[in-house]
Amino acid sequence: MDTLGETWVDRGEVPDWKHLFQRHLIGTVSQGEVVLTAGVDVQKDRIEVELGQKQRKLVD
Repeated sequence: MDTLGETWVDRGEVPDWKHLFQRHLIGTVSQGEVVLTAGVDVQKDRIEVELGQKQRKLVD
């Protein structure tokens, strides 16, 4: 069975990556952050790695 992977198309507004990138120093985690996540996608010619942090929800 042949399967075709379709490319992702962002719909709606996307924040400027440079602004997001400059918000934190490399190797730091913001105060109040409690969960770090990571994702890896292996391609034929490269490995894509994404790191993220989840913020604690405030409940009144």
